[in-house]
Amino acid sequence: MNQTLTRTKRWIIIAILLVGALFALCAVLQKLIVVKTDEKGVPRVLLDMRSIHVAMKCYKNEFDKYPTGDSHAIFQSLTGNNPRHITFIEFHPRDVNADGDLLDPWGTPYRVYFSGDELLVRSAGPNKRFNGGSSKDSDDYIY
Repeated sequence: MNQTLTRTKRWIIIAILLVGALFALCAVLQKLIVVKTDEKGVPRVLLDMRSIHVAMKCYKNEFDKYPTGDSHAIFQSLTGNNPRHITFIEFHPRDVNADGDLLDPWGTPYRVYFSGDELLVRSAGPNKRFNGGSSKDSDDYIY
C-alpha cells in the first residue's frame, strides 16, 4: 500500500513537471513566433499573402489549374465565384473594397501573378505604390 502511494506521488510530480515544461515551451515558442516590428500592418500582410497563396494552391488542387484573369477576377474565384461555388478564402468585409478587391493593411489591393506553376502575391506596402525591386524607396512585400 505504501509503495503504491509512493508511485502515485511520483507520477503526480512527473505530471506537474511535464505540465510546467509545456507551459515554459509555449512561452518560448510564443516569443519566437510573434513578429516584432515598428511598421503597422507587417504581420497581417504576411499572413494575408500566405493565406492567398494557400487558397491559390487549393483552387489548383480542386480545378487542376489556377484561376484566370487579373487580380480582381482571381479574388472573385477564390471567394466563391467559381464553377463549383467553393469558397477557398474569406476575409473581413473591412479588408475588401467596394469592387471586391482584397486590400492590404494600407488599403491597396493585393496583386497576384503567376506563370505556369510559379505564383507571386504582392502588396504595395506602406507607401501604397508598387515599386520595382531596385528602387530605393521600394517597400513592397512579395510572397
